[in-house]
Amino acid sequence: MTEGWQVTLLPDDEPSGTEETAQSPDGVAGAAEPGTIAEAEMLETDAAASQSALAAVLQQFKRLDKPLAEISAVKPASADAAEQIQRALRRLPQGATLGAAIDELRIQLEDALAEQQRAYTEAFGRHEAAFIRAARDAGVTLREQNAGWRVGPIEMAFQRGAARARALYNHEEIVRWTAVADVSDLDKIRQRGTLLLDRARASLPDDLLVSVMWDAYVAARSARTAARTPSPEVIPVLTFYRELRVALVRHDLEGKRLEAKLAHAEMPKWAFLYHLDRYRDLGAAVPVEQRLGFQTGSQAESTRGRCVTLNGLDASQEYKEFCHVLPPRGIAP
Repeated sequence: MTEGWQVTLLPDDEPSGTEETAQSPDGVAGAAEPGTIAEAEMLETDAAASQSALAAVLQQFKRLDKPLAEISAVKPASADAAEQIQRALRRLPQGATLGAAIDELRIQLEDALAEQQRAYTEAFGRHEAAFIRAARDAGVTLREQNAGWRVGPIEMAFQRGAARARALYNHEEIVRWTAVADVSDLDKIRQRGTLLLDRARASLPDDLLVSVMWDAYVAARSARTAARTPSPEVIPVLTFYRELRVALVRHDLEGKRLEAKLAHAEMPKWAFLYHLDRYRDLGAAVPVEQRLGFQTGSQAESTRGRCVTLNGLDASQEYKEFCHVLPPRGIAP
C-alpha cells in the first residue's frame, strides 16, 4: 500500500506526464511552480527576515513591560518593598507616553504578523508545488481540496499562512498539525499517515475483518431486536462502530487468559473508517450471505453527526456520507 516515491526539487522544466485525475498545483493559492534557486533562496530569506522583524517588536514589548513586571513582583512584606517600588516607578513612563508606545507597538506587531504570514505563504506555496508535482510524476492519484490535496488515500490539509500541514483519512486526523520548513516535511507527514494505514491493515487482515464485521452486525441487530427498536436490521453506523470494537475484544480474548494483552484495544475513528472502506473494497470476496451494505441518511442525521465519510481509498472517487449498515441483500432480518 505504501507508495515508494520520494519528493525532489526539480529544475525549471515542464512537468512530465499528466493524467485525468491528477490536478496541477497551479490553481493553488500561493502554489506557483518552483522557480530558480535564486528565487527559492529569496523566499527563504523573506521568511527569515519576517521572523526577525517580529522578534524585534516582541523584544520592544518586553522592554516596555519590564517596569510593570518589577512592580508586580514586589512582595509588600519584604524589608525593601518601598525601595523596590520607588526604583520601578522612576523607570515607569507617564501614562500618556506608555499608552502611545503601546499603540505604536501594536501597529508594528500587526504589520510584522502580516508580513510573516505573507512570507510563510509564499515559501509554503513553493514546497506544496514541488510536493504535488513529485506525486503526479510518480503516478499517484490526486484531487484538490479547499485547503489541501488528496494524495492517494491520504488527505493533506494545509494552513498555508502558518506553514503547517497535517494528514487525515476521510476527514479524520491521522497526523497532527506539523510545521513545514521544507518540501521534505510534507512528504514525511504523508509517509507517516501512510505507515499508520499500513499498520492498521496489518493488524486486521481481510479474513478477520470480514469475520468481525459480521459478528458486530449480528450483535447489534440482536440488541436492537431485544429492545424492540424499529427496523432492528438497520444499524446506525456509530452503533456499529462500538459493536465492532467489542467484537474485536471478544476475538482477542478467545482461548486466552482474561489478563491477556489486547491486540485491538484501540481503534481511532480514522482506523474504523479505513476498515469500512477496506471491507467495501473487498466486494465479492465477502460471502454473499454475510455481505453488509451501507446506506446514506437524511440531512438531519448528517447535521447531528450521525454519519461518517467514506471512499477515502481512491482519490479519484468523491467522498460520500453513510449513516447505516444494512443486512445482506435477500437475507431476511
